[in-house]
Amino acid sequence: TLLLQVFVAARDDAPRRVLADYLIEQDDQRGEYISLALSELDQEGRERRDALLEEHRWSWLQPLGAVIPKAHARFERGLLASTDVEVGLDDLAVIENAIGWGAIEKLHFLPGSVHFVSPVMRALREVGPLGSEGLAKLVKGTQWAIEHLRVALATPADEDQLIAAQLPKLKHLSFELASGVEYGRPYDKLRTAPWW
Repeated sequence: TLLLQVFVAARDDAPRRVLADYLIEQDDQRGEYISLALSELDQEGRERRDALLEEHRWSWLQPLGAVIPKAHARFERGLLASTDVEVGLDDLAVIENAIGWGAIEKLHFLPGSVHFVSPVMRALREVGPLGSEGLAKLVKGTQWAIEHLRVALATPADEDQLIAAQLPKLKHLSFELASGVEYGRPYDKLRTAPWW
């Protein structure tokens, strides 16, 4: 419940402070790290915060560590906030609905990665590129908080899926069209989307 409150109010520090206090009570060092990450710190405090992250980063990321290349996970305000990922089909069953996605605001898929989104990604604000499989998952979700979306449209059906997605906060859309596929005039169909 505390994590869900953090994910839904991704830009509010109050739920993170409550989560930090709870984790500290449970003797979980993530609580101390989150608390330090939300505080104005002197040199000693910054060193302690950075040491905690260095020591525990990969254990805190599990099971997502399997798809996040070294040095691509960026923590902000105590939690994983943005990352590049390289997801294979074999990884998807284990990581797709992992709670660790919940605080991520920026998600970038590296070339060759399986594209997906998951309803647990409540804080997601920027994602891409999403191809056919990612767009199919985007349609199945509830209302997304996504503000910046990058898509790769391979077929006119992909465009239909994009139009059907619930993207009430979308501010920026970039896309590339596959060569050799017939599309109508640019934007004509997309303008029918409720989020346009």
